[in-house]
Amino acid sequence: MALACPALEYLKLGGAFPILTQGVKYPKIHWPTLHTLELTMNHNPTTEKAAASDATYLSDYFSLFSIPIVHTFTFESRWPVAWEGFCSAAPVLRSTFASIHTLRFSMMGEGPFPDAHPELFDAFPELRYFTITAHDDRTFRSCLHPWISHLVDGTSASWPKLVLLTLRTTTT
Repeated sequence: MALACPALEYLKLGGAFPILTQGVKYPKIHWPTLHTLELTMNHNPTTEKAAASDATYLSDYFSLFSIPIVHTFTFESRWPVAWEGFCSAAPVLRSTFASIHTLRFSMMGEGPFPDAHPELFDAFPELRYFTITAHDDRTFRSCLHPWISHLVDGTSASWPKLVLLTLRTTTT
């Protein structure tokens, strides 16, 4: 698919998380023109098997991409296990999505969601627009508290270019 769409600019994947076999070297998916990527990871038998079999699943998945100019990234899941994997993928996110300036998280499940790793926030140094959509205030705290704590004590980078922080609570 990637080879058939070399000029692709916008990609929205819902549930497109294949099971990756450990030890297999997968080719990079190059999209040099992609500027927007939206991923939705739902709790279904395929993603459950993938995430349960390998704690580094999302790191491995994100490392498949080569998208140097992507500037808008959306990650949505109602599944706390997906968020744990997403947060632990911070080093890969930093190298794969270094030019991100718009980041959107949607955590609409009723959790409990794991606390975000401070490294996750350091992974997006060019961030200008950050939106979190969550089911409740507890989810906001699990996402923002580690970042605020590490920012205050000086162990985490700030977002000097951030101009808009949007927090949305939506009931399901």
